[in-house]
Amino acid sequence: MGNGVSKSLPEAVRLWRLATDQGHAAAQGNVGIFHMEGSGGVAQDLPEAARYLRLAADQGALWAQYWLGFLCKFGKGTMRDINEAVHWYRAAAEQGNILAIAKLGLLHEKGRGVAQSDAESAARYAAARSAQGGELIFSFSQQHSSEVEERSAPLDLLHTPSCSARLGPRCQTWAC
Repeated sequence: MGNGVSKSLPEAVRLWRLATDQGHAAAQGNVGIFHMEGSGGVAQDLPEAARYLRLAADQGALWAQYWLGFLCKFGKGTMRDINEAVHWYRAAAEQGNILAIAKLGLLHEKGRGVAQSDAESAARYAAARSAQGGELIFSFSQQHSSEVEERSAPLDLLHTPSCSARLGPRCQTWAC
């Protein structure tokens, strides 16, 4: 149940869409995620996901920044652009997003979009490990980073807000 009303995801999406028209960053991010996942009664539409996530990311919404970085890195719904991906991962990491911090560590380790630097990679990994919950995220992402990279990170395997229904606690560990 919602607060005083019946729980309705389609109604929530309708209301979030109204809020997006008012420039509400959290609503824009939520609608972007629904488009990315194809959930909440919203068809999967990656260009629309990128559009809404960009609106939210431009306003500093850290999860929107992380997911926009992901879309840019893999060219999902937007042009593949590793430099833009790094920009958004850095913006999210500066706000403490553990997944973005770990992703920057991986990019520095492999020299993708940033200078290859073992020292910078190690520093990012250490920061991700030391954050609350970071050890689990870090260890899983290290074990599976090559698998995720090889598959170009299909969207159905990624941590998104509704993945917990599919993967349970493991969804928190994907650091695509």
